Amino acid sequence: MGLISNLVFVPFYSFFIFPLAILFYILSHFTIHLSILNAIISVIFKLHDCLVSIFLKLKYLRIFVPDLSIISLIFIMIFTFLSLFLFVKKHFIKAALIICMGIFLIIYYSSSTEGQLTMLDVGQGDSILFQTDSKQNIMIDTGGKRSENHKQPNFNISKYKTIPSLKSKGISKIDYLIISHPHLDHMGELPYLASHINIKNIILFKDSFSRSELYNIEKISNTNHINVLDANRLHTLNLKDTTLRFLDTYIKDSDDKNEQSIVILLSYKHKNILLTGDMTIQNETLLLQRYQLPKIDILKVAHHGSKTSSSSNLIELIKPEISLISSGRGNKYQLPNQEVIQRLYENGSKVYDTQINGEITVKLNSDLNITTNQTN
Repeated sequence: MGLISNLVFVPFYSFFIFPLAILFYILSHFTIHLSILNAIISVIFKLHDCLVSIFLKLKYLRIFVPDLSIISLIFIMIFTFLSLFLFVKKHFIKAALIICMGIFLIIYYSSSTEGQLTMLDVGQGDSILFQTDSKQNIMIDTGGKRSENHKQPNFNISKYKTIPSLKSKGISKIDYLIISHPHLDHMGELPYLASHINIKNIILFKDSFSRSELYNIEKISNTNHINVLDANRLHTLNLKDTTLRFLDTYIKDSDDKNEQSIVILLSYKHKNILLTGDMTIQNETLLLQRYQLPKIDILKVAHHGSKTSSSSNLIELIKPEISLISSGRGNKYQLPNQEVIQRLYENGSKVYDTQINGEITVKLNSDLNITTNQTN
């Protein structure tokens, strides 16, 4: 969009706005009767504002090229050679068609064709990305941290971690962003992400948010044309090959916002994933009383591996094959708790932690292949 906008605005400023500004400046020294020129300039600026509004609406029409394989790079070289050859031969339409076809094929075939779950490396916070094989994207939490000395947040997590990771996966839109509960380490990056990624829907448990927090989220949503849904009314979200069940474990009268976390049982084909936010043992008790949980393939360990969660009753019942923990390197809370880690190991779970393994991606195939990506 930057290239297209420059092709429009550079000539517009050069041939209309700048000459009119110079003309107005000179004539204003000799006469005050500039009503006709004023009218012309007014029309020009209205046209300018109209063009700006159009380009602002198109800001999400972008392509993020995923990490490319050797085969994809070979295709790029072939399409580049063909397009340049046709361009030199003055077959401009054919060259343009070759370029468009090449871009489409490379992006389509380099994108993942199977579902996968990624725990993003956001430090002492939470952010999980779920991708279906039909290229629908669900993000649970954004990560974030409290600003030091009450300074404005710098959104470094989104700038240098989340957005680059989304780009490497070829993701330019989030179909559903679920905010588990109103703590900054789970939702602090929302303003930046909403202004840089096309988010279609936000899901949250509205009763756990204060009026000011809801106002800020609605303001962000209105600015970026995002639909806001209440998890308390949603109950189930059905996508192709995927079902998200919003489990009612909320303790609404609790002063601890962790106990109002959204808990999700995500079923993808034959895989079951339990996403727990920062739920506590009290929430786990309600979960076990109200629901008959299946065998869990992947567990998002609650509250960064704190001993306030992941009770023996829950872990021994669900026996997760893979347990994912999001924690910051050398965090002051000394999380994850070693008792929790030992409990998971004793129940046959493979444990991965972002402070050790970095970004963790699990391909949701029969083997549950895992890749990690440690970044600075």
